[in-house]
Amino acid sequence: MVLKVAADIFGESQTLAQLQHTNIVPVYSIHRADPFQAVCMPYFGATTLADVLGHLDGGRSLPDSGKMLVSTVNDRKLSTRRGFSHQSLPQTPPSEPAHEDDLTGAVVSLPKSADAALALQKLEHMTYVEAVLWLVSRLADGLAHAHERGILHRDLKPANILLTDDGQPMLLDFNLSEDTKLRTRATIASIGGTLPYMAPEHLQAFRDGGLELDGRSDIYSLGVILCELLTGRAPFASNGSASIDTLDRMIAERQAAVPTLRRQNRQISPAVESIVRHCLEPDRSRRYQTARELH
Repeated sequence: MVLKVAADIFGESQTLAQLQHTNIVPVYSIHRADPFQAVCMPYFGATTLADVLGHLDGGRSLPDSGKMLVSTVNDRKLSTRRGFSHQSLPQTPPSEPAHEDDLTGAVVSLPKSADAALALQKLEHMTYVEAVLWLVSRLADGLAHAHERGILHRDLKPANILLTDDGQPMLLDFNLSEDTKLRTRATIASIGGTLPYMAPEHLQAFRDGGLELDGRSDIYSLGVILCELLTGRAPFASNGSASIDTLDRMIAERQAAVPTLRRQNRQISPAVESIVRHCLEPDRSRRYQTARELH
């Protein structure tokens, strides 16, 4: 198991309780000890897409196959196991439900099934571009599941996407999400996120407030991640602090043409580049209109 402890995560736990999907990290239980709250979740591994991007070396080391993804998972798994002695693991089998008294903060790996080994083997035999497309298609399916229940993530980035020890991508960290079924003026005004992954309208809302976001902003963020995975580089420069001048510059950059992906990775087909460009349309009416459509 893994615990996430914070002063106020009730909204996140309520959000995750509405979502049951293979590609979204679930919640086992919620525990309160004022002023703190803890969400108990299953432990699926320690690898995120940020770790994968670290292996791409800014696009200077693009792999030919999905073997790099599997080796990244295996390397992280090995380093995590070195950090925990067998004596530190609780005696409760991971298949049993968690009780409040059992929450120790120790990390327990879930049993690896034959299906999981098969999934990793399939990833290894894909080309790198095929493997990336498979990962992002699974994330789009999970995102569609959330959007169809009125939940916007609003902070999609590589560090918030787990690549499990079984090779499945999973959305996590919904602490900046919005339940549009409960939308009020206060929730519209409360805009957060990670600047390099924000859509133009998300940046504008962050700068000015008062602009309603929808699922198309999450689609844009997923498009930035897709571009990074395919090329090893972000489509736009990271511009430092969140000053008004910086936000204006970032909005203007996103209105310009997206760099040509195929110049950076010849494995990318025109069709794949078209998918990325469709995600990154500055005008949200010209993007994929739903995550289901993207999937």
